[in-house]
Amino acid sequence: MPTMNLTDRGVKALPAPSKRKDYRDKVVPGLVLRVTPNGVKTFSVWFRVGAKARRFTIGQLGVPWKRTPESEAVPLGLADARQRAREILANAGRGVDAVAERKVQRADAQKRDLLGESFEKLGRRFLEDVAPGLRPRSLEEYTRALEKDAFPVLGKIPPEEVTKGHVRGLVAEIAKRAPVQGNRTFAAIRRVFGWAVERDMLASSPCAGLKAPTAELVRERVYSNDEIRGAFGAVPGTELEHLMPLLFRTATRSEETRAARWEDIDFEERLWLIPGDATKNHESHPVPLSTGAEAIFKERREAVPADCPWVFPAAKSEQGFMPNPGWATVTSIREKSGVPDFRLHDVRRTVATRLAEAGTPVYVIEAVLGHRPPRLVRTYQKHGYVPEARAALETWGTRLARILAGKEGAGAHPLAISSRVR
Repeated sequence: MPTMNLTDRGVKALPAPSKRKDYRDKVVPGLVLRVTPNGVKTFSVWFRVGAKARRFTIGQLGVPWKRTPESEAVPLGLADARQRAREILANAGRGVDAVAERKVQRADAQKRDLLGESFEKLGRRFLEDVAPGLRPRSLEEYTRALEKDAFPVLGKIPPEEVTKGHVRGLVAEIAKRAPVQGNRTFAAIRRVFGWAVERDMLASSPCAGLKAPTAELVRERVYSNDEIRGAFGAVPGTELEHLMPLLFRTATRSEETRAARWEDIDFEERLWLIPGDATKNHESHPVPLSTGAEAIFKERREAVPADCPWVFPAAKSEQGFMPNPGWATVTSIREKSGVPDFRLHDVRRTVATRLAEAGTPVYVIEAVLGHRPPRLVRTYQKHGYVPEARAALETWGTRLARILAGKEGAGAHPLAISSRVR
């Protein structure tokens, strides 16, 4: 490697070599100019920190370069390269490794870019990143909680400046008007910060040590025969006209059913296989179709365009499958049915309870509900109880027809198996 007294004119005049060539500077020992065959000229400084030899790239000749982070960018010249080399060499003498420092700075800058300058940007990155792995209902809840409640209040605050007080105050205020929504918003904010901490974008979460603002009671609601008849009488003409009757015949979750795809339904085998990415436990769930459930799917097949992948498409095709039923729909059904607290998820609990009344074994009810068996059972027992679940749902379907025909009485049910139905 030749050593020479580099000058501005001499540096510019150096020809492109046939092979990469380095020139040492006499004025600042350690400063090296590298010239490549395509004529690119790059300044670097060679130094040692302890026993480690280092090469730090300063920049390309003539390319915009900042003397300090706050200064304006100027074309890099020999004088600037020498000054930067002197600083690096002086720091190396004190044990400061410029290469290691740059790695840290770049990592910090990358985190800063990912983090964004506001909580809203961080939240949107979170939604984009986790969307593929979330159940539709979970993504829907996180999006609604962040968009409606969190972003308007915390959105413009830098993520690292959001405090426990910010989060506590926000969710407490929401809980005053909507206790459960306060919990949902807290869960969404906590998930965003947990995601950022897990990826080393933040050192800690302001949600650590905080609790949801409201203690939620487990619902135990089970519909009586009269209430079932009232609900069925209220849904015709609404967006739940086919959805709710299908829930009564399958005991599936609303979000799983709204996201049903035709490709997952086998009419020959009379089986609907809900894929793992759509279930709560992320395991596929085979749902045997009773006569009544099969009839509803066939009716939907005739009502839905042939090229539509969804059994229950949204009103606008670009929205995918049917969203969670709107408040107006739920209110209308509550008024018309005479069931003032009507909820779709209570249908699932009602079916599970009726199956238990009929003497259906618990393990078959669990199979119908798609619950994951205990770990030991999962390890040694691989039978999925699909035939048993089919028989149980067929028997329940026959009884449901009798209830709807008025051949059974009011059938009040004060007790439920709520702790088992999720």
